[in-house]
Amino acid sequence: MQMHSDHPTFDDKLDRSELVNSMANQIINCEAPQAFGLHGDWGAGKTSFLRQLRFVLDGSKEGCNGNCKLTPHQDGNVVTVWFDAWRYQYEATPVVALLQEIRRQFSTWEKIKNKTEKLSEVAVISTLNSLGDVAKLVGIESAPIDPQKIKNVGEQWEKEHLETRLGVDTIQEYLEKAIDSLLKTFISKNNRKLVIIIDDLDRCSPESAFRLLEGLKVYLNIKRCVFVIGMNQQLVVDSIAKCMPSEFAPSDSKEKKSFTQLRAEAYLEKICTSIIRLIPPSSPTTILTEWLEDPIKGQFIKALGDYRHCLPPNPRKLKALANLINKWGDKIKTPPTDTSPSGLSNRDIQILTIITYIYQFHSEIFQRLQFSPEFYSHLKKWTEGTLIDKEPPYFVVLTLPSQLIPDDGKDPVPSKTPESTFPDPYSPCIFWIAPIIQQGGITEEDITPILEAISK
Repeated sequence: MQMHSDHPTFDDKLDRSELVNSMANQIINCEAPQAFGLHGDWGAGKTSFLRQLRFVLDGSKEGCNGNCKLTPHQDGNVVTVWFDAWRYQYEATPVVALLQEIRRQFSTWEKIKNKTEKLSEVAVISTLNSLGDVAKLVGIESAPIDPQKIKNVGEQWEKEHLETRLGVDTIQEYLEKAIDSLLKTFISKNNRKLVIIIDDLDRCSPESAFRLLEGLKVYLNIKRCVFVIGMNQQLVVDSIAKCMPSEFAPSDSKEKKSFTQLRAEAYLEKICTSIIRLIPPSSPTTILTEWLEDPIKGQFIKALGDYRHCLPPNPRKLKALANLINKWGDKIKTPPTDTSPSGLSNRDIQILTIITYIYQFHSEIFQRLQFSPEFYSHLKKWTEGTLIDKEPPYFVVLTLPSQLIPDDGKDPVPSKTPESTFPDPYSPCIFWIAPIIQQGGITEEDITPILEAISK
């Protein structure tokens, strides 16, 4: 049985190649400096998307597995640098770590250049070294240390490199010339660009995320630099809001929070002129099927076909669910038949999906279910809205993707019809499997044998 990893992949099962190419064209043809945002929740596939984008921009396959069906852009005017923001979140000045990473990755490019190109070698090495010196100076200027030490180090650096005081403007100018000089080594075209891809900004502490954004704004808002920032936009806005001064905010706590949030959103919008959003897959069942093994793969859609919104539209969660279905499906299958080629009936697949979903995403509920299978009747009543008892804490925090409402027909026992509650598709509080529990006609007697089988 194959277990699918969560490593970034070129294998595009989410049909995003058109969006990757579109974003690459925007970057290649934009006027730098400019910053793009890529929004998506954790598990939405941001890192895979960014790796695929990098491949289209400059052909880099670093950090990604699988076969890429995309084609690198023929213009060849881009050099990319990859920066994992969360790895450097405890640096006093994250932009310094970024500058050092630019220097390191350019050095790697230099190593793979033709060894006979001696003419530019000395100039490139000198520029790379000076880029590291600037990074050190930026760190010193940004750190809360003795002003005299800052002055002494700055004067020493000037003596070796420049004749005038190195203020922010001069640092920007020097970085602009250094980066352009490095780009010329690889690209002769006038529209050459350095594209810096920043991943996982939303995993950083609020202070670190804010410091990095400030550093980009102050030091790297320069010609030929384009940034692509992968993030959950709302989490980054929350981080910015926590770090912004609030002396002009209203005194009322609710108004103050709204005021600060709006300012934080405006701040991010000023940095990221364009934010592209990864839309959740419209058919999670189809996506999950891509990771299932034969022969259950061919039967899965048929078994769950009537339940359109019964799985989380989050690729990482779907992959984890597929791994568990593959594993436990082997434990409960019987000899295959024409109607059940996988050795599982459609009802078995529905029950297996319910159990694996609860096991993977709601451990508190699963523990009760495994210990007392009759708990399933309690769970079913909750999904139907007929639970008489007060909702326990493990239900209160959850939201149903759909609710059951009685028909107004004349039938003495009214049937019930589902009505969507239109939840946030990426919210971790959605109990997505509810539609099968509500309407599948499954009982505790049905799930008991499967719970016993997977426990062995």
